[in-house]
Amino acid sequence: LNYCHIWLLMSSNNVMPLCVIYSITDRTDQPWFCVYDFVNNRIQSLRQDIVYQQLDGQEALCVQETAVRFYLYSHYRLSGLPWEKFDPKLNLDQLQQCLLSVLRLNDANTTNSSSSSKCDHRLLHDATRTHRVCSGTGASERKAEFWGYYLLVNLGSTEAAREVLSHYKAKRHLCGGQLRLVYDINKCFMEGNVVRLFRLTHLLPPLSRCAVFLHINKIRRIALQIMNKAYGNRESHFPLQVLTKWLGCVDLTAITEFCQACGLGVSEGSVKFNTRHALKPLNSQAPEHGQPLPLHCAIPEFHKTDSKPSQILMKL
Repeated sequence: LNYCHIWLLMSSNNVMPLCVIYSITDRTDQPWFCVYDFVNNRIQSLRQDIVYQQLDGQEALCVQETAVRFYLYSHYRLSGLPWEKFDPKLNLDQLQQCLLSVLRLNDANTTNSSSSSKCDHRLLHDATRTHRVCSGTGASERKAEFWGYYLLVNLGSTEAAREVLSHYKAKRHLCGGQLRLVYDINKCFMEGNVVRLFRLTHLLPPLSRCAVFLHINKIRRIALQIMNKAYGNRESHFPLQVLTKWLGCVDLTAITEFCQACGLGVSEGSVKFNTRHALKPLNSQAPEHGQPLPLHCAIPEFHKTDSKPSQILMKL
């Protein structure tokens, strides 16, 4: 990356930092993990400035919201890379911090409903046009969006579910269909209803699906553990084609690799369940060279030829 040119842009009075961040995420002349490193450093600098200056207005909220979307998208895009190129745990820690900041800032700005319905578009000013971060969505919809991210990132957490219900007073008051859908997905996870969980996940917007995919391998392992108990008494063979559909994998190769990583035998298009053999724990699923298992899932909206990360971050 041409860092000197970027820093020159950031020192300009006509170009704001968020606009530069968006333009960087669309670059294709460098590996995206390099783009991630630079943008991550810039976001951390902006967040430090927010803390030092004690900002709690719409400018601070825009930065934190953008950071949440960036970390969600980055986990999906960079999953499976070696640890030295992408650290998913560090990414998750930063995502959690930004989420909590968004929720805190939303609560602090509830009294100013007229200004909280949209972000200051000057943050995104460039030489030719102006964008708005929040696509004109109202304050209640934006709050519901990020409460949904919070619950999905903390999937299975009774404390997170209790915080959501406490904020909205009761389950019947959950704002909008998407947040209610997220609540149902969390309920499916806690009940072990993995098949319905994946069906509901396909109804979510792309970035919300990224939040579910933070736990995708854990969810799949839970499903295999349940099926191993249900089908393993007679050493049953279960068709991989059906398992691929149930667990949201992209193809037979992906589900085969995952089953083998969990210690299950695979042969002739079927997985062999056996209660006498316990599944391997998640921390032993990393293949050689320290490379973690990839997500083995696809979000079609992110793979369109005209799809750009900046559009995802701005939700245009």
